[in-house]
Formats: sequence, structure tokens, C-alpha cells
Amino acid sequence: MRRTLSALFCASFFLVACGGSGGGSNEPAPGGGGEQPPPQQGEEPRYSAQITRTNYGVPHITAKDWSGLGYGYGYVHAEDNLCVVLEDLVTVAGERARYFGRDGAYTILPNGTTANNVDSDFFWRMMASDERVAQWRAKALPEVREGTRGFAAGFSRYVRELKNGQHPGRHAACRDAEWLREISTDDLYRRYIRLALLASSSVFVTEIATAQPPKTTIWTELTKLAEQLLAVLDPSTSLGLPKISASNMYALGPEAVKEGAQPLLFGNPHFPWLGTERLYKAHLKIPGKYQVAGAGLYGVPLALIGYNEHLAWSHTVSTAYRFTLYQLKLVPGDPTAYFYDGEIRRMEAVPLEIEVLEDSGEISTEKRTLYRSHYGPMLELGAAGLKILPWNGLTAYTLRDANAENDRMINQYFKWNTAQSLDEFIDAQASILGVPWVNTVATAPNSPAYYADVTVVPNVPDSKVAACAAQPLASVISLVQPGLPLLDGSRSACEWNTDADAPAPGIFGPSNLPKLIRDDWVHNCNDSHWLTNPAEPLTGYASIIGDEGSRRSLRTRLCIKQVEERLAGTDGRPGDRFDLDSLQDVVLESRIHSAELGLDNVLTYL
Repeated sequence: MRRTLSALFCASFFLVACGGSGGGSNEPAPGGGGEQPPPQQGEEPRYSAQITRTNYGVPHITAKDWSGLGYGYGYVHAEDNLCVVLEDLVTVAGERARYFGRDGAYTILPNGTTANNVDSDFFWRMMASDERVAQWRAKALPEVREGTRGFAAGFSRYVRELKNGQHPGRHAACRDAEWLREISTDDLYRRYIRLALLASSSVFVTEIATAQPPKTTIWTELTKLAEQLLAVLDPSTSLGLPKISASNMYALGPEAVKEGAQPLLFGNPHFPWLGTERLYKAHLKIPGKYQVAGAGLYGVPLALIGYNEHLAWSHTVSTAYRFTLYQLKLVPGDPTAYFYDGEIRRMEAVPLEIEVLEDSGEISTEKRTLYRSHYGPMLELGAAGLKILPWNGLTAYTLRDANAENDRMINQYFKWNTAQSLDEFIDAQASILGVPWVNTVATAPNSPAYYADVTVVPNVPDSKVAACAAQPLASVISLVQPGLPLLDGSRSACEWNTDADAPAPGIFGPSNLPKLIRDDWVHNCNDSHWLTNPAEPLTGYASIIGDEGSRRSLRTRLCIKQVEERLAGTDGRPGDRFDLDSLQDVVLESRIHSAELGLDNVLTYL
């Protein structure tokens, strides 16, 4: 199927006149004081994209500029995934209860967090506020803003077509729904924020949305509470923190491939088949300027895993924590004020209001005031039916999330999509440092294999954890969630450090984050950085980034074993190097390492 999409002059005028629909009338044009005027007679259409579908419906989108490329990408996204994407945008806008009712719930599939619609709405109204959206837009590169504006316009065009009776039989789940609507750039920036928070704040939707100061002063003896918790908790207990879907990946450099062959890269992401964190495959092209093929999460007009003419890259979920917890010492009699360096600070009250669809069909209004310390949102945290971190008259708990401050994420992927070499790719990762929660491997023609967990991580070295641990409950947290700090929030000395080479305050710079460049191979199968290549272990990094010198998972052990056997020529295949066929054979052979380890014992007892 081949066709050309062009926004007609009257459509452009309609977008401007409708204020907020069609993607961007709520955003000033670059360099101007308001929305771009509609084209005059004889001028080029505002958006234009050519779409070709090939095997399995994969879209190939060609445009003359970034806004046109986003326009085509937004249109095919709506064509293929309209209801799924819109439901997510409604959710992040804090409108689930308005359209799906009070009693419904929503699960963020990659991190397993489920919250009821009301709590979800209050959480997203706070975490993806208009102020934060404006911050992300202001930091976005001009090309990113153009692509985002075009995506919203293309998506909205398809919505208008559906409402006008086109595409009969499609999108039965939402074509007649009240929440079927055109989208704005604000919707997309909120989508970007949601993805940035996937491994941090959004794990605590309910805990943040329901945290309230006690109505009466309750004096809790912390030592007694810690003793009680340690008596009933064990290392198998979980705080419900992210166990985001796993993935495997290899980058094979020139010493690992057959003589005369180019380096190879294998990526096997394990994200869900449902929801908006599915990977959507597309080929994007601006002739003479940009071309990339790969996959992205829904609503993002870029390849998040992919390749261009110069390099290829892939991802797995990193083990690093993206946030820390802080314990606040409250002012007696005032549970919304706390001590900081001996002075009193007040929490910020955040009044919020949502609409709720009741069983009667009426729309009610519900109000809730949430609170924020200077670190971030307040929360109450429990595990195994116990309230581990309660908000009482003596203490309260808050969270600082490095990815809530990461407005560089989309710029990072734009620079990667357009990188002209592996060196440029590596430099962009270090200088922007906007990767939110994934390891990266990459390689390129005539280049080595590259691995990095150069990601957004709170700058909390082990020495700071030791000096600032909020005991005795820090021991409880470390028991059930090793590597996650609970810090004393009453001292400025316990604020995050900032490295000289970090592009933003409070995070590790690239010099203190794990990376490895080798001529043979690197890999990651969701364990930490430590044995990226066993010949050169990565050690000496902060515990918040990942464990070192510990047992690897069976999956990681098999990933390493497969490469080592191939390069030793002991896997039963010809030769002792990889080519494309042998790489495909290795990664698809369906070995089960636990069965291999136990087979001899099983046979002994048969």
C-alpha cells in the first residue's frame, strides 16, 4: 500500500483556528510569539509525508522535514494503534476516572504497577503537570519539537477521518467512545514523561497519590518498629519496586566475527505484547539528511532501538536505581513541616482536582491535596501487608527521582538516530546523558563493540550511603531492596553529589558510570554491568548502579556461555567465529541452562 498524505490549506487553517487540536496550537512556533499562520495560496502544504507499507505492514515513512516525518508517523500510529495510544494519553492526562469510572484500574505493564483510576489521575496530575510539560518542551531540540508537533497533527488527522465516517469497521474499542479525541503536543510530552518515570516514580502511583499527613500526632519509636519489621521480613520480601521486562543483547566486534566480515549486533527486547510499551517497527527517512530503521515505544516519533547507515544499537533494562528515599524529621505538632540543617521547612501543598464518572452516569468532582518536600513527592511505603515507611507525627518519607528531572531523554535519542559514527554515538551519550533506565550496546562497520550503563543515576556513592543512612529503617530497606538508599533528609550533607562532567545536577557523570569498549564482544542479559565481558570485569562502581562479584542469573550465564563456546569452537558449529547465520542459530537454539546443569544428576537417579 502506497499513498501520500498532505495537510490541505484548509486543514492547516482549521488546526490553527481550533486552538489545541491537531497538535500544537498550544505551543508557539519556533522563534515566534504564537502559532504559525496557515499557508497562503500557492505555498507548500504545512505537513506532507509519503507512507509505504511492506511485509507485515511495516511502515516506511519519507518526508522532506522533521514535522512531515512526525506527521506520517503519527498517522500510521493512529491507524495501527489508535485506542491503545489514546487510552494511555487519557491516563497520563489524569482523566481515567472521568471516562472509565471510579472503580476501574490501570496497570503499567512493564513495571507491574496497578492503581485505581482515581489514584492514577491524582498521581499523573502531580507528576506530569503543565509546568513539567513546559519544561520538557523548552529543553527539546528544535527538530524534536517539530517532530512532536507533526506527530500530533498526523494522529489527529486520522481521528478526524474516523469521526467523519472513514475507516469503517476499524477501532471498535474507541471509535464511538467519548474519549476519542484529537491530541496535542502536551499529550505527547506527557507520554515522554511517563516513559522517563517507568522505572522510578511510576512504581509508586498509589503510594504517592494516597500519602496524607496524619490527622493526629502519633509518636512512633523507630527502633522498636525496625526490630518488628526485621523479625517478619526476609530477603524474599519485595517493596514492589520495578522488575521491568527482561532483554538480551550482544555486540560482536571484529575479533568475534569471521575474517573480512563486519561487526554484528543482536537485540532481543522482552517488553510486553500489550499496552503502549510494545515496540513499533518503522523506517523513517528525510532524503539526503536522515534515515533510520528500528523500533520505538508507542507515541515516540524516533527509533529507540535500531540502526542507520553508520551504526546499530540495542538496549536491556539496567539494574541501577533512579531514585533515593529520604527520611524527614517532622516538626512536633506539624506533620507538614520538617527540619533541614536545624531550620524549619514547609512542605509544598499541591491542591488537585479531577472529574469522576460515577455509576449513575453523573460526573462528580473530587479534590485531594498532595504534598511535596524539596526533594520530591511524599509517599508511604509498605511491604508484606506492613507499613514500612509510614507518615506519622515524628517522621515522613519522600522521594527524589532523577528521571523526574531528566528533560534530556528525547534529545538523547534524536542525537543517536542521527549519529554518523560510533564515536559520535558514544560522545552523545556522555554529553547529553539522557538515557533513563537501559543499558546500551552498539557497534558500527570497522569498529569495536561498545557497552554502557551511562544512564541517569542519583550521585550517591557508597561513602555517602554509609554516612547518611537513616537508621534503623535503612537496614530494613537494604534487606528487602539491596542497593536502594534510605537517606537522612534533615541534613544538606546528604543531598546528592554532582560530578564535574555531569550535564545536570545530582547525577553521576560518565566518568563514574560503567562502560566498556572491546574488539571482541560485550553483552547484557539484565544482570548488572559486572561481567559485561568476563575477560574484563567492571568493578568499583557505586552499589546504587548494580551489584558486583555476585552470582549471575541462569540467563546471563547462558548468554556468556554461548559466546565463549562459539569463540572457542566448542559449540559443534563450523569454525570459531560468528557470522550472521551462526549468530541467528545460537540465539534461537532454545537452550535451557538449568536443564543442562541438572541433566547428569537426573540421569544418575533414573
